[in-house]
Amino acid sequence: MKKIILVIISLGFMFASCGRNAKFASKSTSSQFAMYEGAEIVMEDAEAEEVLAEADFADSAAIKIDAAQTSREIERKLIYTGHISLGVENLSETKNAVEQWLKKYDGYISNLSESQQSVNFTVNVPQKNFFAAMDEGASLGKIKNKNINCRDVTEQFYDLQTRLDTRHILLERLQNYLASSSNVKDLVEIETKINDVTSELEQMQGNMNRLQKQITFSQIEVQAMLPSGSNERGFIFPDIKDGARNLLHNIVSFFVNFIFVLIYVFIFGTLIVLALILIYWLAFGKIGLVRKLFDKIKK
Repeated sequence: MKKIILVIISLGFMFASCGRNAKFASKSTSSQFAMYEGAEIVMEDAEAEEVLAEADFADSAAIKIDAAQTSREIERKLIYTGHISLGVENLSETKNAVEQWLKKYDGYISNLSESQQSVNFTVNVPQKNFFAAMDEGASLGKIKNKNINCRDVTEQFYDLQTRLDTRHILLERLQNYLASSSNVKDLVEIETKINDVTSELEQMQGNMNRLQKQITFSQIEVQAMLPSGSNERGFIFPDIKDGARNLLHNIVSFFVNFIFVLIYVFIFGTLIVLALILIYWLAFGKIGLVRKLFDKIKK
């Protein structure tokens, strides 16, 4: 009989504990459901109507974002870059050839630097023309090096797009709050939040624009070089005056450095010799501290 009573009491405690856990879980779930990134608007009271309003906002935002993601065609977002190194005979002709090459593939030059023996281009072409442009670009001279790099930014692109959509929905809801609120403190807090969200939107939109440009237009680095020791006019003769000047400079530099080395050796060598003499004089010479110690040990 006692065992039966103990079993009944134990079952009662178990059901009571389960009830409390279920109630706690329900409250925790409601609390988490009411939270939404960036939508924490500080109000004076924590009434149930405000919690439900936030939960409703979270629902509407999630539904809109899911719908936008579903309607948007998911495609790989890739950034292509290429490098072409060419050996050419004439830099002026090469520049003209590059301009014609870019016209054919709807590209443009974003950076240009040149010297007497080389010219470097940074060009941008639509991604759809990238591979054809790379193939033909390699024929503008004697190809020395050619490589292609591809970077997959699909996850980064759609993550940024989703964050933009979320901020737009949040901004719209905050503006609705601002229009319906009459409390001065709430108005100030909502306007501050609107300014923060607007600043985030502008920054993220700038990042999206740069990313979209890199995806839409692929970048190609083109380096055209003349043969070693030549320029546009042909072979470059060595400058005898410059050669003699450099030779004299090297000879003078050698002897100056040699003299400084001798000075350093003399100074530091003298100090080292004096230090050794002093140590010997103290240990084994007239004072002979070490010598006297050995004599005492022998006795």
